[in-house]
Amino acid sequence: DGAKSLLMLPKEYFGTFDLVLVDLSETVMSALVTDGLDIMAAMTLLLKPDGIFVKNEIYLEKLNKIFKHSIQLHFYDVPVLCSQSLIFGSDAIDFMNVEMTDHGIDDQNLFITPLKDYDYRYHEIHDYVMNPYPEKYCKNEIKSEEDFVVQDRSPGILMILEAEKAAASLLTSTEQLTNAIVTALESEGLSVVSTIGDSSTHPIVVMKEGYVVARAWPKKSYVAYDIHLWSSFPKLHDIKTALLSAVQSTDSSVFRIVAGGMFNVDTWKVDDKSRGPSFDVCEGTDSAPTRTTPMPTSVVDTVLAESLGLLPATGAVAAIACASEESCWDRIDLLNKHPSIQKVIPLSCPMLGAGADTSQEKFTCESTVYTALQRGTEQAENVVGLLVLDLTAPFSMGQVLHKIASREKNKEALLSDQLLVLAPMVDEGELWRRVFVDRFREIYRIDPVFRSEVLFNTTDSTMEMGSLLAGDAHYFEHLKTVNTKIANRSPGVVFD
Repeated sequence: DGAKSLLMLPKEYFGTFDLVLVDLSETVMSALVTDGLDIMAAMTLLLKPDGIFVKNEIYLEKLNKIFKHSIQLHFYDVPVLCSQSLIFGSDAIDFMNVEMTDHGIDDQNLFITPLKDYDYRYHEIHDYVMNPYPEKYCKNEIKSEEDFVVQDRSPGILMILEAEKAAASLLTSTEQLTNAIVTALESEGLSVVSTIGDSSTHPIVVMKEGYVVARAWPKKSYVAYDIHLWSSFPKLHDIKTALLSAVQSTDSSVFRIVAGGMFNVDTWKVDDKSRGPSFDVCEGTDSAPTRTTPMPTSVVDTVLAESLGLLPATGAVAAIACASEESCWDRIDLLNKHPSIQKVIPLSCPMLGAGADTSQEKFTCESTVYTALQRGTEQAENVVGLLVLDLTAPFSMGQVLHKIASREKNKEALLSDQLLVLAPMVDEGELWRRVFVDRFREIYRIDPVFRSEVLFNTTDSTMEMGSLLAGDAHYFEHLKTVNTKIANRSPGVVFD
Protein backbone atom coordinates (compact mmCIF):
# COMPACT_ATOMS: atom_id res chain seq x y z
CA ASP A 1 0.00 0.00 0.00
CA GLY A 2 0.97 3.65 -0.05
CA ALA A 3 2.55 3.64 3.40
CA LYS A 4 4.78 0.67 2.62
CA SER A 5 5.76 2.07 -0.77
CA LEU A 6 6.90 5.36 0.73
CA LEU A 7 8.90 3.50 3.34
CA MET A 8 10.74 1.62 0.58
CA LEU A 9 11.74 4.63 -1.51
CA PRO A 10 15.49 5.30 -1.50
CA LYS A 11 16.38 8.03 0.96
CA GLU A 12 18.01 10.07 -1.80
CA TYR A 13 14.63 10.41 -3.56
CA PHE A 14 13.35 12.68 -0.80
CA GLY A 15 13.76 16.39 -1.44
CA THR A 16 14.26 15.94 -5.21
CA PHE A 17 10.82 16.19 -6.85
CA ASP A 18 9.42 19.28 -8.60
CA LEU A 19 5.84 18.05 -8.41
CA VAL A 20 3.95 15.52 -6.27
CA LEU A 21 0.37 14.64 -7.33
CA VAL A 22 -1.84 12.81 -4.83
CA ASP A 23 -5.20 11.12 -5.39
CA LEU A 24 -5.88 9.05 -2.28
CA SER A 25 -8.85 8.56 0.02
CA GLU A 26 -9.03 10.01 3.53
CA THR A 27 -8.59 6.51 5.00
CA VAL A 28 -5.31 5.97 3.17
CA MET A 29 -4.04 9.51 3.79
CA SER A 30 -4.21 8.96 7.55
CA ALA A 31 -2.18 5.73 7.46
CA LEU A 32 1.18 5.93 9.22
CA VAL A 33 4.46 5.50 7.34
CA THR A 34 6.55 5.80 10.50
CA ASP A 35 5.73 6.77 14.06
CA GLY A 36 4.18 10.22 13.93
CA LEU A 37 4.42 10.54 10.12
CA ASP A 38 1.35 9.86 7.99
CA ILE A 39 1.23 9.47 4.21
CA MET A 40 0.46 13.15 3.60
CA ALA A 41 3.47 14.30 5.61
CA ALA A 42 5.78 11.70 4.06
CA MET A 43 4.84 12.74 0.53
CA THR A 44 5.50 16.41 1.23
CA LEU A 45 9.07 15.41 2.13
CA LEU A 46 9.58 14.24 -1.46
CA LEU A 47 9.51 17.83 -2.71
CA LYS A 48 12.36 20.16 -3.53
CA PRO A 49 12.29 23.44 -1.55
CA ASP A 50 10.60 25.06 -4.57
CA GLY A 51 8.44 22.05 -5.43
CA ILE A 52 4.63 21.94 -5.65
CA PHE A 53 2.32 19.50 -3.89
CA VAL A 54 -1.15 18.90 -5.39
CA LYS A 55 -4.03 17.04 -3.74
CA ASN A 56 -7.58 16.69 -5.02
CA GLU A 57 -10.65 17.27 -2.84
CA ILE A 58 -11.00 19.58 0.18
CA TYR A 59 -7.60 19.49 1.91
CA LEU A 60 -6.76 23.17 2.32
CA GLU A 61 -7.22 23.10 6.10
CA LYS A 62 -4.47 20.50 6.53
CA LEU A 63 -2.18 21.56 3.70
CA ASN A 64 -1.94 25.20 4.77
CA LYS A 65 -0.41 24.09 8.06
CA ILE A 66 2.40 22.29 6.20
CA PHE A 67 3.28 24.80 3.45
CA LYS A 68 3.94 28.53 3.44
CA HIS A 69 1.73 29.08 0.39
CA SER A 70 -1.50 27.18 -0.31
CA ILE A 71 -4.35 27.71 -2.75
CA GLN A 72 -7.56 25.89 -3.51
CA LEU A 73 -8.71 25.84 -7.12
CA HIS A 74 -12.37 25.09 -7.65
CA PHE A 75 -13.85 24.01 -10.97
CA TYR A 76 -17.59 24.09 -11.47
CA ASP A 77 -19.75 22.12 -13.94
CA VAL A 78 -17.44 19.10 -13.98
CA PRO A 79 -19.22 16.13 -15.65
CA VAL A 80 -20.41 13.45 -13.19
CA LEU A 81 -18.63 15.07 -10.22
CA CYS A 82 -20.46 18.44 -10.52
CA SER A 83 -17.44 20.30 -9.10
CA GLN A 84 -13.83 19.50 -8.32
CA SER A 85 -11.25 21.06 -6.02
CA LEU A 86 -7.47 20.90 -6.28
CA ILE A 87 -5.23 22.04 -3.43
CA PHE A 88 -1.73 23.35 -4.20
CA GLY A 89 1.02 23.79 -1.61
CA SER A 90 4.58 25.11 -1.82
CA ASP A 91 7.16 26.63 0.50
CA ALA A 92 8.87 28.78 -2.14
CA ILE A 93 6.25 29.51 -4.80
CA ASP A 94 3.73 32.22 -3.95
CA PHE A 95 0.84 31.25 -6.22
CA MET A 96 -0.71 34.71 -5.98
CA ASN A 97 2.34 36.60 -7.19
CA VAL A 98 4.62 34.25 -9.14
CA GLU A 99 5.01 34.98 -12.84
CA MET A 100 2.86 32.60 -14.89
CA THR A 101 4.55 30.25 -17.36
CA ASP A 102 3.03 29.30 -20.72
CA HIS A 103 3.27 25.50 -21.05
CA GLY A 104 1.62 25.36 -24.47
CA ILE A 105 -1.78 24.10 -23.30
CA ASP A 106 -4.06 22.98 -26.15
CA ASP A 107 -6.87 25.44 -26.86
CA GLN A 108 -9.26 22.47 -27.10
CA ASN A 109 -8.89 21.86 -23.36
CA LEU A 110 -12.19 22.15 -21.49
CA PHE A 111 -11.06 23.62 -18.15
CA ILE A 112 -7.44 24.77 -18.44
CA THR A 113 -7.12 27.01 -21.49
CA PRO A 114 -4.01 28.64 -23.03
CA LEU A 115 -2.39 31.33 -20.89
CA LYS A 116 -3.16 34.00 -23.48
CA ASP A 117 -6.88 33.45 -22.86
CA TYR A 118 -6.64 34.33 -19.16
CA ASP A 119 -7.69 37.93 -18.64
CA TYR A 120 -7.81 37.32 -14.88
CA ARG A 121 -5.33 34.89 -13.35
CA TYR A 122 -7.26 34.37 -10.09
CA HIS A 123 -10.50 33.20 -11.67
CA GLU A 124 -10.32 29.59 -10.42
CA ILE A 125 -8.72 30.42 -7.06
CA HIS A 126 -11.26 29.77 -4.34
CA ASP A 127 -8.96 30.10 -1.29
CA TYR A 128 -5.45 31.31 -0.54
CA VAL A 129 -3.46 30.96 2.68
CA MET A 130 0.00 32.33 3.42
CA ASN A 131 1.49 30.75 6.54
CA PRO A 132 4.97 32.13 7.32
CA TYR A 133 5.56 29.50 10.02
CA PRO A 134 4.47 26.09 8.67
CA GLU A 135 4.85 22.85 10.57
CA LYS A 136 8.06 20.90 10.05
CA TYR A 137 8.41 17.14 10.14
CA CYS A 138 11.79 16.77 11.70
CA LYS A 139 14.01 14.54 13.77
CA ASN A 140 17.69 13.93 14.20
CA GLU A 141 18.74 11.65 11.34
CA ILE A 142 21.82 10.34 13.14
CA LYS A 143 20.76 7.10 14.82
CA SER A 144 22.90 5.23 17.29
CA GLU A 145 23.37 1.49 17.13
CA GLU A 146 21.01 1.17 20.10
CA ASP A 147 18.20 2.21 17.75
CA PHE A 148 18.78 -0.91 15.65
CA VAL A 149 18.71 -3.73 18.20
CA VAL A 150 15.64 -5.60 16.97
CA GLN A 151 14.49 -6.02 13.38
CA ASP A 152 10.76 -5.42 13.63
CA ARG A 153 9.94 -5.44 9.91
CA SER A 154 11.32 -7.02 6.76
CA PRO A 155 10.01 -5.42 3.57
CA GLY A 156 11.14 -6.22 0.07
CA ILE A 157 10.84 -4.81 -3.46
CA LEU A 158 9.81 -6.66 -6.61
CA MET A 159 10.89 -5.01 -9.85
CA ILE A 160 9.25 -6.14 -13.08
CA LEU A 161 11.67 -5.37 -15.91
CA GLU A 162 10.88 -5.91 -19.58
CA ALA A 163 13.95 -5.97 -21.82
CA GLU A 164 13.00 -5.47 -25.47
CA LYS A 165 15.09 -5.31 -28.64
CA ALA A 166 17.60 -7.63 -26.96
CA ALA A 167 20.29 -9.62 -28.79
CA ALA A 168 18.47 -12.82 -29.82
CA SER A 169 21.73 -14.78 -29.99
CA LEU A 170 22.18 -14.34 -26.23
CA LEU A 171 18.73 -15.75 -25.44
CA THR A 172 18.79 -19.10 -27.22
CA SER A 173 20.82 -20.87 -24.52
CA THR A 174 19.56 -21.03 -20.92
CA GLU A 175 23.11 -21.60 -19.69
CA GLN A 176 24.45 -18.64 -21.63
CA LEU A 177 21.69 -16.36 -20.33
CA THR A 178 22.22 -17.58 -16.75
CA ASN A 179 25.96 -16.85 -16.94
CA ALA A 180 25.28 -13.37 -18.33
CA ILE A 181 22.90 -12.64 -15.46
CA VAL A 182 25.36 -13.92 -12.84
CA THR A 183 28.16 -11.82 -14.29
CA ALA A 184 25.94 -8.71 -14.29
CA LEU A 185 24.84 -9.22 -10.69
CA GLU A 186 28.34 -9.92 -9.38
CA SER A 187 29.61 -6.79 -11.15
CA GLU A 188 27.22 -4.80 -8.91
CA GLY A 189 28.62 -6.39 -5.75
CA LEU A 190 25.79 -8.87 -5.15
CA SER A 191 26.47 -12.29 -3.60
CA VAL A 192 25.23 -15.12 -5.84
CA VAL A 193 24.42 -18.26 -3.84
CA SER A 194 23.13 -20.63 -6.52
CA THR A 195 21.54 -20.86 -9.95
CA ILE A 196 18.78 -22.97 -11.40
CA GLY A 197 18.43 -23.37 -15.12
CA ASP A 198 18.54 -25.93 -17.90
CA SER A 199 16.86 -26.41 -21.25
CA SER A 200 13.50 -27.11 -19.58
CA THR A 201 13.42 -24.19 -17.11
CA HIS A 202 13.87 -20.45 -17.01
CA PRO A 203 17.09 -19.09 -15.46
CA ILE A 204 16.79 -18.43 -11.71
CA VAL A 205 19.63 -16.79 -9.82
CA VAL A 206 19.47 -16.82 -6.00
CA MET A 207 21.49 -14.26 -4.03
CA LYS A 208 21.91 -13.34 -0.38
CA GLU A 209 20.12 -10.12 -1.26
CA GLY A 210 17.23 -11.68 -3.23
CA TYR A 211 16.67 -13.51 -6.52
CA VAL A 212 16.24 -12.93 -10.26
CA VAL A 213 13.99 -14.93 -12.59
CA ALA A 214 14.36 -14.47 -16.36
CA ARG A 215 11.94 -15.65 -19.06
CA ALA A 216 13.27 -15.27 -22.60
CA TRP A 217 11.60 -15.30 -26.02
CA PRO A 218 14.49 -15.30 -28.52
CA LYS A 219 12.21 -14.92 -31.58
CA LYS A 220 10.76 -11.75 -30.04
CA SER A 221 14.17 -10.47 -28.80
CA TYR A 222 12.50 -10.13 -25.41
CA VAL A 223 13.36 -10.98 -21.80
CA ALA A 224 11.06 -10.59 -18.80
CA TYR A 225 12.93 -10.16 -15.51
CA ASP A 226 11.48 -10.55 -12.01
CA ILE A 227 13.96 -8.94 -9.59
CA HIS A 228 13.07 -9.48 -5.95
CA LEU A 229 15.31 -7.89 -3.33
CA TRP A 230 15.11 -8.04 0.46
CA SER A 231 18.44 -6.27 0.93
CA SER A 232 20.74 -3.78 -0.87
CA PHE A 233 17.78 -1.72 -2.10
CA PRO A 234 19.88 1.28 -3.26
CA LYS A 235 21.48 -1.00 -5.87
CA LEU A 236 18.18 -1.68 -7.63
CA HIS A 237 18.67 0.94 -10.33
CA ASP A 238 22.20 -0.26 -11.11
CA ILE A 239 20.99 -3.88 -11.19
CA LYS A 240 18.38 -2.90 -13.77
CA THR A 241 21.02 -1.22 -15.94
CA ALA A 242 23.37 -4.21 -15.65
CA LEU A 243 20.69 -6.77 -16.58
CA LEU A 244 19.64 -4.74 -19.62
CA SER A 245 23.26 -4.50 -20.69
CA ALA A 246 23.71 -8.27 -20.20
CA VAL A 247 21.24 -8.97 -23.02
CA GLN A 248 22.13 -5.84 -25.02
CA SER A 249 18.59 -4.48 -24.71
CA THR A 250 17.97 -1.05 -26.27
CA ASP A 251 14.37 -0.60 -25.12
CA SER A 252 12.76 -1.38 -21.78
CA SER A 253 9.94 -0.67 -19.36
CA VAL A 254 9.81 -1.17 -15.62
CA PHE A 255 7.63 -0.91 -12.54
CA ARG A 256 8.10 -1.82 -8.88
CA ILE A 257 5.84 -3.02 -6.10
CA VAL A 258 6.38 -3.59 -2.40
CA ALA A 259 6.78 -7.26 -1.54
CA GLY A 260 7.77 -9.45 1.38
CA GLY A 261 11.33 -9.57 2.61
CA MET A 262 13.61 -11.78 4.67
CA PHE A 263 14.48 -11.55 8.37
CA ASN A 264 18.01 -11.94 9.79
CA VAL A 265 19.84 -10.65 6.72
CA ASP A 266 23.29 -9.46 7.79
CA THR A 267 22.86 -6.00 6.25
CA TRP A 268 19.40 -5.16 7.63
CA LYS A 269 20.68 -2.24 9.70
CA VAL A 270 22.33 -0.62 6.69
CA ASP A 271 19.23 -1.25 4.58
CA ASP A 272 16.98 0.35 7.16
CA LYS A 273 19.11 3.51 7.19
CA SER A 274 19.12 3.80 3.39
CA ARG A 275 15.38 3.87 2.75
CA GLY A 276 12.30 5.78 3.76
CA PRO A 277 11.56 9.46 4.41
CA SER A 278 14.43 11.84 4.96
CA PHE A 279 13.71 14.38 7.69
CA ASP A 280 15.12 17.83 8.18
CA VAL A 281 17.01 18.50 11.36
CA CYS A 282 14.94 21.24 12.98
CA GLU A 283 17.54 23.18 14.93
CA GLY A 284 16.74 26.86 14.43
CA THR A 285 13.35 26.25 12.80
CA ASP A 286 11.38 29.48 12.35
CA SER A 287 8.58 30.15 14.78
CA ALA A 288 6.18 33.04 15.16
CA PRO A 289 7.78 35.87 17.16
CA THR A 290 6.04 37.29 20.20
CA ARG A 291 4.71 40.77 19.50
CA THR A 292 3.32 42.52 22.56
CA THR A 293 3.62 46.23 21.73
CA PRO A 294 0.30 47.78 20.62
CA MET A 295 0.15 48.68 16.95
CA PRO A 296 0.46 52.48 16.53
CA THR A 297 -2.87 54.21 15.95
CA SER A 298 -1.49 55.78 12.77
CA VAL A 299 -0.93 52.33 11.25
CA VAL A 300 -4.39 51.13 12.30
CA ASP A 301 -5.95 54.20 10.65
CA THR A 302 -3.87 53.69 7.49
CA VAL A 303 -5.00 50.07 7.23
CA LEU A 304 -8.65 51.11 7.59
CA ALA A 305 -8.33 54.04 5.16
CA GLU A 306 -6.68 51.97 2.41
CA SER A 307 -9.06 49.03 2.96
CA LEU A 308 -11.86 51.34 1.86
CA GLY A 309 -10.37 50.92 -1.60
CA LEU A 310 -12.20 47.58 -1.69
CA LEU A 311 -15.51 49.42 -2.02
CA PRO A 312 -16.96 48.37 -5.38
CA ALA A 313 -18.69 51.69 -6.09
CA THR A 314 -18.83 55.35 -5.12
CA GLY A 315 -21.66 56.96 -3.20
CA ALA A 316 -21.65 54.26 -0.53
CA VAL A 317 -23.47 54.51 2.78
CA ALA A 318 -21.18 53.45 5.64
CA ALA A 319 -22.20 52.20 9.08
CA ILE A 320 -19.61 52.01 11.87
CA ALA A 321 -20.28 50.22 15.17
CA CYS A 322 -18.52 51.69 18.22
CA ALA A 323 -18.71 51.57 21.99
CA SER A 324 -19.77 55.23 21.75
CA GLU A 325 -19.56 57.93 19.11
CA GLU A 326 -16.92 59.74 21.15
CA SER A 327 -14.70 56.66 21.31
CA CYS A 328 -14.41 56.35 17.52
CA TRP A 329 -14.87 59.91 16.35
CA ASP A 330 -11.53 59.81 14.49
CA ARG A 331 -12.65 56.78 12.43
CA ILE A 332 -16.04 58.41 11.75
CA ASP A 333 -14.18 61.48 10.47
CA LEU A 334 -11.93 59.26 8.35
CA LEU A 335 -14.97 57.64 6.72
CA ASN A 336 -16.67 61.00 6.13
CA LYS A 337 -13.64 62.29 4.24
CA HIS A 338 -13.40 59.31 1.90
CA PRO A 339 -14.52 60.20 -1.66
CA SER A 340 -16.41 56.92 -2.15
CA ILE A 341 -18.65 57.44 0.91
CA GLN A 342 -21.68 59.74 0.81
CA LYS A 343 -22.96 59.21 4.37
CA VAL A 344 -21.77 57.68 7.64
CA ILE A 345 -24.19 56.12 10.15
CA PRO A 346 -22.65 55.82 13.66
CA LEU A 347 -23.97 52.85 15.64
CA SER A 348 -23.47 52.68 19.40
CA CYS A 349 -25.23 51.33 22.47
CA PRO A 350 -24.17 53.03 25.70
CA MET A 351 -26.20 50.46 27.64
CA LEU A 352 -23.76 47.70 26.60
CA GLY A 353 -20.71 47.18 28.75
CA ALA A 354 -17.51 45.20 28.36
CA GLY A 355 -18.89 42.21 30.31
CA ALA A 356 -21.91 39.95 29.95
CA ASP A 357 -24.93 42.02 28.99
CA THR A 358 -28.50 41.17 29.88
CA SER A 359 -31.09 40.14 27.32
CA GLN A 360 -32.99 43.36 27.95
CA GLU A 361 -29.88 45.46 27.24
CA LYS A 362 -29.26 43.59 24.01
CA PHE A 363 -32.89 43.97 22.99
CA THR A 364 -32.72 47.71 23.63
CA CYS A 365 -29.47 47.93 21.66
CA GLU A 366 -30.96 46.00 18.75
CA SER A 367 -33.87 48.43 18.58
CA THR A 368 -31.49 51.42 18.75
CA VAL A 369 -29.19 50.08 16.00
CA TYR A 370 -32.04 49.05 13.73
CA THR A 371 -33.66 52.49 14.04
CA ALA A 372 -30.36 54.24 13.26
CA LEU A 373 -29.84 52.08 10.16
CA GLN A 374 -33.41 52.60 8.98
CA ARG A 375 -33.29 56.38 9.37
CA GLY A 376 -29.81 56.66 7.88
CA THR A 377 -30.63 54.69 4.76
CA GLU A 378 -33.89 56.58 4.27
CA GLN A 379 -32.09 59.91 4.49
CA ALA A 380 -29.38 58.78 2.07
CA GLU A 381 -31.91 57.06 -0.18
CA ASN A 382 -29.43 54.22 -0.40
CA VAL A 383 -28.67 50.99 1.48
CA VAL A 384 -25.54 50.30 3.55
CA GLY A 385 -22.59 49.29 1.39
CA LEU A 386 -19.93 49.34 4.14
CA LEU A 387 -20.10 47.97 7.68
CA VAL A 388 -17.15 48.66 9.98
CA LEU A 389 -16.79 46.95 13.36
CA ASP A 390 -14.64 49.45 15.23
CA LEU A 391 -11.91 48.37 17.65
CA THR A 392 -13.97 49.78 20.51
CA ALA A 393 -17.11 47.78 19.72
CA PRO A 394 -17.84 45.11 22.38
CA PHE A 395 -18.75 41.50 21.71
CA SER A 396 -22.42 42.16 22.41
CA MET A 397 -22.51 44.75 19.62
CA GLY A 398 -21.25 42.09 17.21
CA GLN A 399 -24.07 39.80 18.32
CA VAL A 400 -26.67 42.53 17.79
CA LEU A 401 -25.39 43.43 14.31
CA HIS A 402 -25.36 39.77 13.26
CA LYS A 403 -28.91 39.27 14.51
CA ILE A 404 -30.16 42.26 12.53
CA ALA A 405 -28.28 41.36 9.34
CA SER A 406 -29.26 37.67 9.43
CA ARG A 407 -32.95 38.49 9.03
CA GLU A 408 -33.71 38.31 5.32
CA LYS A 409 -36.15 41.22 5.50
CA ASN A 410 -33.55 43.47 7.13
CA LYS A 411 -30.85 42.41 4.72
CA GLU A 412 -32.97 43.31 1.69
CA ALA A 413 -34.11 46.62 3.16
CA LEU A 414 -30.87 47.85 4.74
CA LEU A 415 -27.83 46.15 3.18
CA SER A 416 -26.32 46.27 -0.29
CA ASP A 417 -25.91 43.14 -2.41
CA GLN A 418 -22.23 44.16 -2.60
CA LEU A 419 -21.66 44.74 1.11
CA LEU A 420 -18.11 45.28 2.37
CA VAL A 421 -17.52 44.26 6.01
CA LEU A 422 -14.33 45.41 7.78
CA ALA A 423 -13.29 44.28 11.27
CA PRO A 424 -9.82 45.30 12.49
CA MET A 425 -8.33 43.36 15.42
CA VAL A 426 -5.32 44.30 17.55
CA ASP A 427 -5.97 41.92 20.46
CA GLU A 428 -5.65 38.17 19.80
CA GLY A 429 -8.08 37.66 22.67
CA GLU A 430 -10.85 39.02 20.45
CA LEU A 431 -11.01 36.18 17.94
CA TRP A 432 -14.78 36.59 17.93
CA ARG A 433 -14.18 39.36 15.37
CA ARG A 434 -13.09 36.72 12.85
CA VAL A 435 -16.27 34.78 13.53
CA PHE A 436 -18.32 37.95 13.09
CA VAL A 437 -16.95 38.50 9.58
CA ASP A 438 -17.24 34.83 8.67
CA ARG A 439 -20.92 34.70 9.65
CA PHE A 440 -21.70 37.06 6.77
CA ARG A 441 -20.71 34.26 4.37
CA GLU A 442 -23.83 32.49 5.61
CA ILE A 443 -25.93 35.65 5.23
CA TYR A 444 -24.72 36.29 1.66
CA ARG A 445 -25.26 32.95 -0.02
CA ILE A 446 -24.30 34.13 -3.47
CA ASP A 447 -21.24 33.64 -5.61
CA PRO A 448 -18.77 35.20 -5.34
CA VAL A 449 -18.38 36.11 -1.67
CA PHE A 450 -14.78 36.60 -0.54
CA ARG A 451 -13.43 36.78 2.98
CA SER A 452 -9.87 37.56 4.04
CA GLU A 453 -7.71 37.82 7.14
CA VAL A 454 -4.56 39.89 6.57
CA LEU A 455 -1.91 40.35 9.26
CA PHE A 456 0.08 43.58 9.31
CA ASN A 457 3.28 43.20 11.32
CA THR A 458 6.18 45.25 12.55
CA THR A 459 9.07 43.82 14.55
CA ASP A 460 7.14 44.10 17.82
CA SER A 461 3.50 44.88 16.87
CA THR A 462 0.74 43.15 14.96
CA MET A 463 -2.83 43.72 13.86
CA GLU A 464 -5.32 41.94 11.64
CA MET A 465 -7.84 43.30 9.18
CA GLY A 466 -10.73 40.97 8.53
CA SER A 467 -12.84 41.74 5.50
CA LEU A 468 -15.69 40.30 3.50
CA LEU A 469 -17.00 41.50 0.16
CA ALA A 470 -19.94 40.17 -1.82
CA GLY A 471 -20.19 40.34 -5.58
CA ASP A 472 -16.64 41.32 -6.59
CA ALA A 473 -15.20 38.67 -8.92
CA HIS A 474 -11.81 40.46 -8.93
CA TYR A 475 -11.48 40.62 -5.15
CA PHE A 476 -8.05 38.95 -5.01
CA GLU A 477 -6.53 41.51 -7.35
CA HIS A 478 -8.10 44.44 -5.49
CA LEU A 479 -6.95 43.07 -2.11
CA LYS A 480 -3.35 42.79 -3.36
CA THR A 481 -3.46 46.42 -4.48
CA VAL A 482 -4.82 47.56 -1.11
CA ASN A 483 -2.21 45.63 0.88
CA THR A 484 0.62 46.99 -1.26
CA LYS A 485 -0.58 50.56 -0.69
CA ILE A 486 -0.72 49.98 3.07
CA ALA A 487 2.85 48.65 3.10
CA ASN A 488 4.05 51.60 1.00
CA ARG A 489 2.40 54.13 3.32
CA SER A 490 3.69 52.46 6.51
CA PRO A 491 7.48 51.88 6.48
CA GLY A 492 8.45 48.82 8.47
CA VAL A 493 5.03 47.18 8.11
CA VAL A 494 4.75 43.88 6.22
CA PHE A 495 1.61 41.91 5.51
CA ASP A 496 0.87 38.15 5.56
